[in-house]
Amino acid sequence: MRIFLKIENKAKILLAAELALILSSLNWDTLGTFWLGFVYPGFFAICACVLAGNKHLLHTYLLLAVIAIVAELLPEHLLLRLIQLSCHIAGFFFLAREIFRHSFFKDGVLPTDRIFAGISGYILLGLFALLISIAITDLQPNAFLNQITGKPPNPTDLLYFSFVTLTTLGYGDIVPATQPAKIFTILTALSGVLYLAIFISSLISRNHEPLRKNKPRR
Repeated sequence: MRIFLKIENKAKILLAAELALILSSLNWDTLGTFWLGFVYPGFFAICACVLAGNKHLLHTYLLLAVIAIVAELLPEHLLLRLIQLSCHIAGFFFLAREIFRHSFFKDGVLPTDRIFAGISGYILLGLFALLISIAITDLQPNAFLNQITGKPPNPTDLLYFSFVTLTTLGYGDIVPATQPAKIFTILTALSGVLYLAIFISSLISRNHEPLRKNKPRR
């Protein structure tokens, strides 16, 4: 843990992990859901531990991962799927909390590391949207439709859809087809816009803070 605390630009580790996850989507059909569901969230937990400098966070996340793995290995049941989804959401919540704290609120963070953490947080929103979209398709297989193939999208398509929606590009090749999917799409687009607004305003505010402190009083 002491080694982690001495690392500068800690958020680079998390950003590299997120980009590697996105690139690995090229092989998700062969790697399977285990890679997406357990291996990388565990690596994200280590990155969150680095940001927070707190090993208890890692222990909590690993416990959630073990519960999710056990639920995956047991016979498929709706209750088990809900437990697994709850574990993944809780894990992403812990990670998001550390990213946002590192980017917006924590003092003594290098300006470049603050920017990397902010970018990581934005990408994490897209990955969280992917998690929710997969859960929606588990409950409603026809919740989303690929307009090109005419079939429900696979996880790689949903990853693409999540970031296209988050950035409000909206190409229209993959569309929500049910009411829950449409509401989820609206919330994803709003979260992307609001996050960028808060992140940019936070950076501007911190850059002007030294100027306000050094400004002579009249």
